[in-house]
Amino acid sequence: MFDDEPVARYKNDRLVIPIWGFLVIFFGPAGITVSYLYYYSPMDYTASAIIALAVMNGSINTVIAWLTIRLDGHSNDALEHLDTIMGAMEELDETMLEANQMVDSFTTD
Repeated sequence: MFDDEPVARYKNDRLVIPIWGFLVIFFGPAGITVSYLYYYSPMDYTASAIIALAVMNGSINTVIAWLTIRLDGHSNDALEHLDTIMGAMEELDETMLEANQMVDSFTTD
């Protein structure tokens, strides 16, 4: 499905990030933050880890927001398709009523 591409796309040309991509987005900034704060600041490891956890939370919230926007796009597509289906169903109902009236008039003659 993803072949060996670093970033894959589905048939509808929407960006799809593999699982390892999400893990890098979550843990990458947090790992860089904890390393930087531990080695280049006077903070101890616990304080650095707490700040890195806040950075990871921000990364996760960013991905959740991005996925929500993607889901909203899918919802809009689904609603457009639903409108098309509902219009076709109304036309089918009208056609069925006309056919029913024609059959009734044919059988009464």
